[in-house]
Amino acid sequence: MTEEYFTDYPTEPIGGRNPYYRCSYCKGSVPEINGYLERHAKWCEYRIKKEEILTKMTEDELYSRFKQLEDRINELENKKFRLEYKIEDLESLCSRLEDKITDIGWRT
Repeated sequence: MTEEYFTDYPTEPIGGRNPYYRCSYCKGSVPEINGYLERHAKWCEYRIKKEEILTKMTEDELYSRFKQLEDRINELENKKFRLEYKIEDLESLCSRLEDKITDIGWRT
């Protein structure tokens, strides 16, 4: 059940002496529906279209979040590569320093 309140469906008077309105598609009364999408008939054109829109929005939101996570993973992989490169540079520098120390006769 959705937590949103929907009142944007087309309505028509129920008729007779009844003061209430009803959904133009499924004929459910406004008080009966009370803003809940699930209270429209399952075959109601309004409900079907609204559920499609809500599902599409959810898919778009998920895709957007997926792209954000994918970008973040790429960013972290690039940082990892740069750090690995810096570590190799430091190891190389340490090795050269050890060689220099050995060349000048200092003991390690």
